[in-house]
Amino acid sequence: MLQRPALSNSLAALENGVSINEQPKQEPIVIQPAPKPQKIPVVKEEPKKKATKTPKKKVKPVIVLDPSHQEVKNLSMERVSSKSTERSAKQLASASGVLTHQKEYRVTMMFAKELRHQLEKKGYKVVLTRTKHDVDLSNRQRATFANKQHAALVISLHADGGKNYQRGFYVMSPTKEAVSKKRYHTSKKQAERILRAVAKEDKIFSDGHFYRDDLALFNFTTMPVISLQLGFLTNVNDDKKLANDRYIHELAKWVSNGIPIAK
Repeated sequence: MLQRPALSNSLAALENGVSINEQPKQEPIVIQPAPKPQKIPVVKEEPKKKATKTPKKKVKPVIVLDPSHQEVKNLSMERVSSKSTERSAKQLASASGVLTHQKEYRVTMMFAKELRHQLEKKGYKVVLTRTKHDVDLSNRQRATFANKQHAALVISLHADGGKNYQRGFYVMSPTKEAVSKKRYHTSKKQAERILRAVAKEDKIFSDGHFYRDDLALFNFTTMPVISLQLGFLTNVNDDKKLANDRYIHELAKWVSNGIPIAK
């Protein structure tokens, strides 16, 4: 007898209540909404700071003050110029006050310190050739020292000795023959400016301006150079004034008035 397995299977399915045409149920497809795009925060770059240049420190012009003489004289000789065979003492003895007996080397040091203070207020760097009395410095050595400072101006300070009737302030500068044309004119101009400033306030000796070609400090320096004679220690009036601190202070101010403000 022929078997009908297919029919038998169908009958079995009917008995179990299952339709033979029924397809297996599929799970519904759930469509997820697309994710919203996230905003990416924009990082703003800070503008680059411009590199600031450090300003160059202003170099102050230098003035060298030479408080003339020293505690102990030095009478050994040195040439006064490279162009001449003439010689003079390296450091003569100081003049002395006729009334006070004060020594020139002390007066010039006292004045140098006061003038330094006045010039520093005008913007200068001020250097002294000596800061104490017990030194041994020739005039040529002082010139060499000034050259090493690359000074704009050298001022030699003196308190003169002479006849007892001679009195008053005066200035000196190099002759035309001793130095270059430029140094001659620059030194002369500066000396005359100081002379005019002091003449407004105090007595001037003679016409006030003398020229020298026999001074080692003038001849061996390489910049404008002048000498200030503060007065005559051999004159009673000048001697008394140069022993007065108040007068030294005022005289330094008058001299400073003749020197332009540093640039």
